[in-house]
Amino acid sequence: MLSTNSVNILNFLQGAGAPITAKALAAELGLKTNQITGSVTAMCTKGLMERVKETLTDENGKDVVITKIVITEKGKTFDAVAANAQEEADKEAAKAAKKALKEKVANS
Repeated sequence: MLSTNSVNILNFLQGAGAPITAKALAAELGLKTNQITGSVTAMCTKGLMERVKETLTDENGKDVVITKIVITEKGKTFDAVAANAQEEADKEAAKAAKKALKEKVANS
């Protein structure tokens, strides 16, 4: 199940489309960078986004590596609300099945 932060991040990236740093994403969503990091890690694991390193040259001529968050093709079409609803329904069905099994064993 995706957290509220994860759903908000995914929705933002689905609309934005362009790669963005965690710091910039946090600023856009009014969150702290550490709140972005955990959600992005979880969604990277699910294949919804990925982190891409990019090397830039700063004004002093030094190379600086930055990490940007990029939405994947799977992430672009992923319906977080529907996925969360399905996961919740699956949990409820599993609870009901477990309860029915306990009752059946108790009545045997």
